[in-house]
Amino acid sequence: MKRPPASRADPRKGRRKRYSVNRKRLALSFLLLLLVGEFVFAALTSPVFSIKRVKVMGNRMVPASEVVRRLNLPANTCIFRIDKQAMAGRVCENPVIKRVTLHRALPRTLVVRVTERRPDFLLKTSAGVYEVDSSSVPFRLVDKVDARLPVIECGLPRRPVLGRKLTGSTLNSARKCLLLAREKKSLRVAKITVDQNNDLCLNVRDGFEVRLGRPEQLSKKLDIAAQSVEQIPELRQRGEYLDVTCPDAPAMKVRD
Repeated sequence: MKRPPASRADPRKGRRKRYSVNRKRLALSFLLLLLVGEFVFAALTSPVFSIKRVKVMGNRMVPASEVVRRLNLPANTCIFRIDKQAMAGRVCENPVIKRVTLHRALPRTLVVRVTERRPDFLLKTSAGVYEVDSSSVPFRLVDKVDARLPVIECGLPRRPVLGRKLTGSTLNSARKCLLLAREKKSLRVAKITVDQNNDLCLNVRDGFEVRLGRPEQLSKKLDIAAQSVEQIPELRQRGEYLDVTCPDAPAMKVRD
């Protein structure tokens, strides 16, 4: 009986792999890395990239000098060594400023783009009149009331702090009323007041008031008020008040 022929051993087995090192390529790579490092070092230390100009954009209420001051930028700072996040945070400590972005305009200009808050309504309190944005953040005390902005007058749990969002059920009720009333073209809001019982009253620019009562069923009450203004000319001409405290039985009074 014949035995199967013995398999020949693979001469490649057990042999260590040999890697050839391209010394020229390795040397070139090292030199390239060294050159990049020297370039970065030169860029960080060269006066060519020292910031010489700060360009402020988007500001209307806040002076450019105020923005530059808050950057706290030392003289001859390298444009590559600025901490954008920290600098933007310092600028945003001004409550008027909502957002800041910084860009490098090589070789020596730092561009600061500012987004300021926009007043959505005026808040009248015992401490003064505040401009408040659409996020309920008061950002500026004003001496003169802008007639184009609606006024909200209500009690608050604490004195407003510039740059900090307002809280409180009375303010929330007034804000909801303002948002709903703005959807009605016939109701041009001049003022919204909330008393200590959380009863709402809306003054329209036509000179009469809409008594809304408690903040429940606000949408329905404002619908009735808007329809009444559109259908009853006397309200615009001689209206004293429209009472929709009970939406199922509205009442009105006109001046003689």
